[in-house]
Amino acid sequence: MINRFMDSLKRWIWIWISSIAKSILVYWIVATLRDSNTDRIWNLQNLREEPKIITGHQGKLTDIAISPDSRWLVTGSEDKTARVWDLKNLSNRPVVLGGHNGVITSVAISPDSRLIVTGSWDNTAKMWLLQPDDLISQGCKSAGRNLTREEWKQYVGPNDPYQKTCPEFD
Repeated sequence: MINRFMDSLKRWIWIWISSIAKSILVYWIVATLRDSNTDRIWNLQNLREEPKIITGHQGKLTDIAISPDSRWLVTGSEDKTARVWDLKNLSNRPVVLGGHNGVITSVAISPDSRLIVTGSWDNTAKMWLLQPDDLISQGCKSAGRNLTREEWKQYVGPNDPYQKTCPEFD
């Protein structure tokens, strides 16, 4: 199996291994093609599987973290953003975490998978909620209302049927 992985890796001869991350359940290796913003992820427990491709960052990856339950991948980049990927469905668009004024140098996920922390060359660290239920609760507190149908399409997706997000505002 390791030979198949190495053969796959050789095809991407001009790569920059940006990070290796492990969760309790799975080891992953992430590589960035040189002079490219295309990143590949290998699941080291299934080396027969082709690498998964993730795109979106406008700079090279600087750090990655995987949640303890192996559900979420967080990537930090030279483009001053972090992105949250659903490892169960990498075809979904990632959530983009902006707000830093410098390259993101480190990302971490709390042991309970509820928080993300990003650190940057701008000498700041930011904390982000990771779990959808926590995000919905915080959104309800901040907005004081349900999402509109347009907001639902934008933030949740056009393919998911609309539903009220804040039961306290029925």
